[in-house]
Amino acid sequence: MLWIIKYRFLFSYLLVVGSVLGVFTLAVRIT
Repeated sequence: MLWIIKYRFLFSYLLVVGSVLGVFTLAVRIT
């Protein structure tokens, strides 16, 4: 059951990183 928590943490981490990168690229594209 530990791997489920690990994968869930990894998924949320990737989701946050993806959203941050998306916002960053959007800001760079606008400026």
